[in-house]
Amino acid sequence: MGVIASLGAGVLDLPTLLPVGGGVLGSGGSLLRTATGAAIGAGIDASVTEAGLHLTQVARTGEESVFNVGGSILLGGALGTLAARYLSNEASSILSRKIEGQERGYDEFDNAFIAAGKAASAGAAARDTGPLALKDEALIKNIPLVNQQDPLIRLQLSDLDTARQTVRGLAETPLEYADNARGVATEIGGSVETRMKMWNAPLAKSLTDIDTLYARYFNDAPDPSAWQARLSPIRAEMQRITGGTKLTYKQFKEEVGKAAFSAEQHPISTVAEAATVYRRTDEAMKKAAIEAGLLPEDVQVQGDVSHLFRMYNKNKIIARRNEFASVLQSHMLAKRGEAENRLAQADASKVAVKAHQAQEKVRAVEQRMEATELRISQKEESYRNVLSVKPPKGKIGVTEKQFEALQRRRDALDDLRSEYRVMEEEFQEVVEKYRSIADEFDAPPDDIKNSSRVKMAIDYVRAKKAEAELKAKITRLKSKEKYLRLSGQKLKADNAARELDAIEVDLARNSKQVKRLEGIFEKTGKYFSDSANAKADEFALLSDDEIRDLVDETIDTILGNADGRIPYDGIISGPRGPLKERTLNIESAKIQDFLELDIEQVLQAQVRTMSADVEIAKKFGDPTMAEEIRKVNDEANRKIAQVDGRSDLDAAAKEKERTRLDKQRKAAVRDIEGIRDRLRGQYALPSNPDGVVLRAGRVARNLNYLRLLGGMKVSAIPDMGRVITVHGMTSAFRDGFLPMMRNFRAFRAAAEEVKQAGTALDMILDTRAMAIADITGEFGRHSKFERGIQSLSSRFGVVSLMAPWNASMKQFAGLVTMSNVLQAAQRVAAGAASPKDIRRLAASGIDEDIAQRIAKEFAQHGDNQDGVLLAKAAGWSDKQAREAFRAAVVRDVDRIVVTPGQDKPLWMSTELGKTIGQFKSFGLSSMQRVTLTGLQQRDAAVLNGILVSLALGAVSYWAKQTISGQPLSDNPWQWGVEAFDRSGLTGWLMEVNNLSEKATRGRVGASLLTGEQVSRYASRNVTSAFLGPTPGAIADIFQVSGSIFAGDTTKSDLRKAREMIPMQNLFYLRRLFNMVEEGTGNALGLPDTRK
Repeated sequence: MGVIASLGAGVLDLPTLLPVGGGVLGSGGSLLRTATGAAIGAGIDASVTEAGLHLTQVARTGEESVFNVGGSILLGGALGTLAARYLSNEASSILSRKIEGQERGYDEFDNAFIAAGKAASAGAAARDTGPLALKDEALIKNIPLVNQQDPLIRLQLSDLDTARQTVRGLAETPLEYADNARGVATEIGGSVETRMKMWNAPLAKSLTDIDTLYARYFNDAPDPSAWQARLSPIRAEMQRITGGTKLTYKQFKEEVGKAAFSAEQHPISTVAEAATVYRRTDEAMKKAAIEAGLLPEDVQVQGDVSHLFRMYNKNKIIARRNEFASVLQSHMLAKRGEAENRLAQADASKVAVKAHQAQEKVRAVEQRMEATELRISQKEESYRNVLSVKPPKGKIGVTEKQFEALQRRRDALDDLRSEYRVMEEEFQEVVEKYRSIADEFDAPPDDIKNSSRVKMAIDYVRAKKAEAELKAKITRLKSKEKYLRLSGQKLKADNAARELDAIEVDLARNSKQVKRLEGIFEKTGKYFSDSANAKADEFALLSDDEIRDLVDETIDTILGNADGRIPYDGIISGPRGPLKERTLNIESAKIQDFLELDIEQVLQAQVRTMSADVEIAKKFGDPTMAEEIRKVNDEANRKIAQVDGRSDLDAAAKEKERTRLDKQRKAAVRDIEGIRDRLRGQYALPSNPDGVVLRAGRVARNLNYLRLLGGMKVSAIPDMGRVITVHGMTSAFRDGFLPMMRNFRAFRAAAEEVKQAGTALDMILDTRAMAIADITGEFGRHSKFERGIQSLSSRFGVVSLMAPWNASMKQFAGLVTMSNVLQAAQRVAAGAASPKDIRRLAASGIDEDIAQRIAKEFAQHGDNQDGVLLAKAAGWSDKQAREAFRAAVVRDVDRIVVTPGQDKPLWMSTELGKTIGQFKSFGLSSMQRVTLTGLQQRDAAVLNGILVSLALGAVSYWAKQTISGQPLSDNPWQWGVEAFDRSGLTGWLMEVNNLSEKATRGRVGASLLTGEQVSRYASRNVTSAFLGPTPGAIADIFQVSGSIFAGDTTKSDLRKAREMIPMQNLFYLRRLFNMVEEGTGNALGLPDTRK
């Protein structure tokens, strides 16, 4: 049996069945060729296995290995013959896939078994090991500048595995990993960044519902149309000017904010209903925060009836600081009064606890007294005969025997007297204890007297004191009576007995009162104990001056000007905003005039803040990611320590290697913290966010967006080619264009499915346009002018038609992506998936198990309407499958329709970097999302996509030149360069070309071939080209002002002045502006150029 088992193990070992040397199952062919190949493959694989066993099994002999290899060759050949004889090509392929799937299962089990022995961060989501190396990493790693352009690519190429592991879960990567080909998912359920985007779906739904409710209110329409919802805010502003009585859109949203902290109660029913819409999102975020361990399960609202994420209106606070300070001071003085009362109660409780503790001591003393009484009783009994001896009467002398008896009697009386004294002293100790406790209550403060619990404690202690004093008297009288009777002094003993009876009556009356109080006291003893152990409220110790100082510090902290941190809405390194404990628990109604109540702004800020903290905590255990950073440091330190043991390096080389590893460690930590802080909106926050220069920079960036990107929709025409590049021409038409034409209603349902995933919401959130314009994440105080500019910017995407373009393109890309994911999942479930299916699903975070679960959910809930696959994921019962499916859609859509993410340098997220690098984000993100992904994919789809993108780039060039009234080049080479520049295929490489041409006046760059500079940079001055549009605008302003004062203004100067006007280059208004500019120049008689 051992021989047979050994041979069987050699043949059925996984390396034998799977392919180092060819494997058992070939792809068909002649019987002899299959048998020979199988035998050779089995022999090679068995040799590999035996080599591994020799490394791990010391007792293994060479004879065993030779025997097993030979047996493998024989049985492998036999199995190969049978396979060739009885298995078709299709059956062989199916069996191979099953064996491969079984091997993956073994690998997953091994990984899980290994991971089970590793400590995981508390609260962190369970994460598999996952892939580490990028596909074609050697190629990407050797592309200069590109391999270091942003924190995402740097961490993906890091020498530290923990850094690679961390960034995979933290940031959304458009790139594929090498192990995706084996079905190893990049990040199941999506990265933190992807999952944050998924929160945009409930946010957009809430904002849409609030808009609809306002339209219902303003138009008195039970079911307002989409146009009514869009136009109602504008109509409301017009009726405000004419004296209408309806709330404006802004006022309506502020009333919703008030209703949100008032249990959704409001006289206007639509306002109350809108507050319930907010509550829906608020509750979802609270639930997620509890699941992430950021909030306790029993979290309660403090101060208000219901919760509203608190945001302060800094402008109102600054303008009415004294009034705000007065409200806070009144609140804090009242809080101090409450604290003083609590502190007094705590002091009284401590005394009451002392009473309890004294009672225990008294009981111990009483037990000691009882023992003394027993001892005395025993002595009384033993001395009774001795004490009965009477001294002789009338005799002068006594016999020796009588003298000894009398001596014993005197000794016994002395002994008893001593015992009685001991007992009296012990009772006196009891009395003193209660007297000292009672003294503490002789003159309690009024706030102590007013407490019912304290009154009860006073009565109890005083009753116990009286009881102890009565018991002491009784004990003394009892001992006196006994002593007198034993000593023969009957008359005195009778007097003591009568006195004793009177005191015992008083004792009985007092004891009844003590028992009643003691029953109550025992029930409340735990309260006193807990209160006594509680920390005294610091507020009770603050003086009026300190309260005033604290008010000022609180206001300064709110305004961002305080140097120190105080426990009032201070910025902390952990959870922020609604997740941190709100220690300023003043009712929102008291300070509502100083709060930001616009429910739209509140919702956006709340989702932005909480989604980051919640998703980071779910993935890594806590929002600070301290454990992941520790792992990176630990791995780097281990590698640095291992350098000393390397024999291939000399001392200088070791020092250099240690320095390199330490630099890698610091860079990895910096990049992880940078991405983390960018996701949380905390990266490079200025110490004074309300500084004039910073505010001017924010205004300038918004104005640049309004005045320069009116034609961005025309520039975005090549976006249509990206769907073909990623999914191929066939899929784009089969899963996109044809279903849209056949059944547009089903197409709209599918588009809604895409929006429910958390993308294609640009008509509401305009995320892509604002990310490209680098005007996201605004903070700080805003004047009316600043708020007006920011409001215009938030709506400019709709005006420029970029928002509807982005929404429609993302919906289309999402439809094609959903179809591809669902079809691939179905093929996986049927065992017919291609390597391409496996690789692309894994790159999107879907492994074989998740794919099968997606297919199962789609079969139960989904629908196919004329080729439009409707997942109906909202109804799926498998939450993990739903989230993985939606995360895959979100990731793919944002890499198809390029939306900047973490694939841009950290310096561009600083205030200065945002200004200098404005409008550069798209090119930098395209490097990863277009150029590098194309290099990795490099198939027919990429080739088709490149051709289509170039063609669309040429269309974009024609449209831009025509709209702007500029001549078209008649040089075919120039058309090629223009198409290449506008296609977005090369990321920022064409930016380098354009800057070179601008700096050298066309003597370096593609213009050497064409004789013309690229049109996109033709109208920019050198300052704008190198330092961004804001410095360029400043240079233009000085140019124009200088020409006016010098009296040599030209039409070129007029053009520069025109370019300062917001919306001047809107593609559908540009010709009108051109006509006005030309007419003005002619009317003023301005020359074309300076002479």
